[in-house]
Amino acid sequence: MKDKLTGKILLRGKLIDGLYQLSSVNSQVNKDPSVYMSLKENWHRKLGHPNNKVLEKVLKICNVKTSSRDQFSFCEACQFGKLHLLPFKSSSSHAKGPLELIHSYVWGPAPIVSPSNFKYYILFIDDYNRFTWIFPLKQKSETIHVFTQFKSLVENQFNKKIKALQCDGGGEFKPVKKIAIESGIQFRMSCPYTSQQNGRVERKHKHVTEVGLTLLAQAKMPLHYWWEAFSTLIYLINKLPSSVNPNESPFSLLFGKRPDYDALKSFGCACYPCLKPYNQHKLQFHTT
Repeated sequence: MKDKLTGKILLRGKLIDGLYQLSSVNSQVNKDPSVYMSLKENWHRKLGHPNNKVLEKVLKICNVKTSSRDQFSFCEACQFGKLHLLPFKSSSSHAKGPLELIHSYVWGPAPIVSPSNFKYYILFIDDYNRFTWIFPLKQKSETIHVFTQFKSLVENQFNKKIKALQCDGGGEFKPVKKIAIESGIQFRMSCPYTSQQNGRVERKHKHVTEVGLTLLAQAKMPLHYWWEAFSTLIYLINKLPSSVNPNESPFSLLFGKRPDYDALKSFGCACYPCLKPYNQHKLQFHTT
């Protein structure tokens, strides 16, 4: 029988030897008049598709006995309504030297534009020592230019070539792919909707935003100074010991020397710049 309002097919059933036999009222709609549904499956549907543990508990409370024929382990409706991705295993891979693998990620647009009109930033992380570089962007289209600058910087400073680049599937990396391949760099791109494959830089981004907001809260500074906070934080992260690097800082692993902590100041501390050279007359204050 067909519901005139919904157009759905209505089925009726009867219990036969511990199994429910569903028969269609209109055999032309359902060519198979004998579709068997186990007792467990019937209860699973009546209870609103609970998991097996809950189902077994309710059957026990109701003193419902099931037979060996009454096995139920798969529900197609549950797949449509409750399907989730399988958990990703933690990657144990690790680069064996600097610049062998670089992870990259572009964040933005920021809900608040910085005083320098920055709306995005791009991260580059060395997989070997977790040293991080951050660059501001006004538009995503600047990604290709910043990557070119970064490539020239690190390859010149450390006299090594970037061997592989890992990034997500963002359109801003399509021009980067062309340059990377022409330069002999292995280009890796994560699958669509699979940010876990780019997890190391994704976690770094989360760290940057959370602690960056913490610095702004500590200094009681407006949110539009987010770029100043984020860039300061990256400077500090590179100099802090990390459990990933046997309690060594990324800076010490990359440069082979201990970072200098003596010159550090609290973010947002009072500063009095000498403005005397810029004064227009002698009665102006020397600072502010």
